[in-house]
Amino acid sequence: MSATRKRASGAVPRDAYELVRATLLDSTTTLRIEAFDERMWPHFEAVSLKLRDPFDSAVVATALTLDIDLVTSDAAIAAAQVVAVVW
Repeated sequence: MSATRKRASGAVPRDAYELVRATLLDSTTTLRIEAFDERMWPHFEAVSLKLRDPFDSAVVATALTLDIDLVTSDAAIAAAQVVAVVW
């Protein structure tokens, strides 16, 4: 059973979903929530020239602004080669 409504290769397996859920709910996990703000806009505009999906562009712009690698299996993001991708 998948944890999302996506089908086939886009589906998140239940065990993977539960692992992420447990990590996010664990009070000892260090996470920082970042607002999408004016610092990200120049990256968003530049990345939007290479990525059709505006949500992908926002995610990549955030990673570039924070100077962090992006953990994703998104083929379009990886193919754009605008951010370091880990997967």
